[in-house]
Amino acid sequence: MKKKLLAVALTIFMALCLIACGNNKKDFEENDVEEAGVEEIETAAEEAEATGEEPVVVEVEYQLLRMDSAFHGGIAWAYIEDNANISRHVLINKDLQVVYELPDGMVAGDIFDGKAVVIHENQLSDSGFMILGADGSVLYECSDNLGDISEEYRDIYVNLTKDGSTVYRKIENGLTGLTYVCILNDKFETVAQMEIDKEKFQDFPIYPDTRYFYLSDGVYCATAPWGKLYYIINTKDNTIVMDEGFAESSTFGICWDMDRCVGVTTVIGYPYGSEYCIATEAENIDYSQITDAETLRNLIESQNKIKNDMAEDFIDHIDYIFKHNFINYVSNFDSGISYLEGFTLPDFGAELEGFGISTEGKYAMLCLKGADSKSYYTVINRDGQSLYDPVPSEHLSGFDVGVFGGYILGETGAGITPDGKEFKLGDGTVLSGIGEDFIGWSDSGDIMISDGYICMNDMLYRVDGTEVTTVKGIREAGADSAMNTEPGDEDADADFAW
Repeated sequence: MKKKLLAVALTIFMALCLIACGNNKKDFEENDVEEAGVEEIETAAEEAEATGEEPVVVEVEYQLLRMDSAFHGGIAWAYIEDNANISRHVLINKDLQVVYELPDGMVAGDIFDGKAVVIHENQLSDSGFMILGADGSVLYECSDNLGDISEEYRDIYVNLTKDGSTVYRKIENGLTGLTYVCILNDKFETVAQMEIDKEKFQDFPIYPDTRYFYLSDGVYCATAPWGKLYYIINTKDNTIVMDEGFAESSTFGICWDMDRCVGVTTVIGYPYGSEYCIATEAENIDYSQITDAETLRNLIESQNKIKNDMAEDFIDHIDYIFKHNFINYVSNFDSGISYLEGFTLPDFGAELEGFGISTEGKYAMLCLKGADSKSYYTVINRDGQSLYDPVPSEHLSGFDVGVFGGYILGETGAGITPDGKEFKLGDGTVLSGIGEDFIGWSDSGDIMISDGYICMNDMLYRVDGTEVTTVKGIREAGADSAMNTEPGDEDADADFAW
């Protein structure tokens, strides 16, 4: 209540100062401001409008309720709360200022490389989407119908890709109701509009919750939210290649991180008996020659970095993780890690029960099971040299951790510094070296570091460990809220960015 009165007082002060400007009146005392009424604000606004003056505006402070994405290109989606306990869904910049507030009838969409998507919630009555810049201005507006949002498939994805393109699904109104995949270049010019054959795809999802990624020059892919590859879009010859029947014994998938698609995988033998994974990077490979599922599998097998003798062993359930276009590891659930690309694994005389790779691929975090049943942690470089001897930690757990520039950080905020000392976010430990240009992504995707901030458990921290609890905004005096959505309202939640 005190903050609300202070905001009102500041508004009144600015309004009355504008009226008094030029009359050489004495400055208002704080008590005079607090006793002034709302009618004076309205009068000031009316007089300003009548005289053509600028509207009365005031800087306000909002409580940060939770993050809806990490920062990417200097902006992020967030939920904030004003002094009237009204929740707002907004776009903020890395200076912690609100640059855009979602109006009623709009939902937050994808965010990538300094651009953000805003989608009309009811595509039947108000179709299309907008793309915002880092300052909240509208860069592009489209009126294409993206399709109805059903209860089962509520989310609509208009994806911004790593080559600067925009990919989305379009439904043609009218008698035919044809479905297209549309691709815009970085200038928002239409590069391709390809029809999706409904009869051919009748057993495969072409729903709004399909996500789109850049694969290689002129080639994109459509995937399920959990990574299942649906089809490949080739703009060079205007073709769409569907994963038809998974070649009876294969299924394809996509791996991604904050830089989007980083690899294509295939699981062979699934679901008929033993299975093993083969994977290849996304970029620097020509996917334009793919004509069917079999040629895709052949391409992956010819380009993969996993040794053939491993694949021939039919190891039961091999797992894999990508980071920036190279395979991090292949592991057998029963016998631990069997392959770690580019790293020499030292022998510490203990079982290796977990690990992670830094985003840039410079460091690996190793989790070792000690004879005392405690978990010991260390960080090694690619030559296998450890930054410090393994240290025990009761605050970290298996794969719920990430390694960032030599630091280990867990989802609870606990971590270990590059010199082997335990810390907790907020205890004064500064994560030096992880600054403005650093992008970090844990294997689980639950810890993201970018633009000098750590986004974890939907909360925001600076790299010095302090939690961000407020953001700034500019509002016109007396202006009403553009939306009144409580956090957790499922009908108003955004498509969470990655």
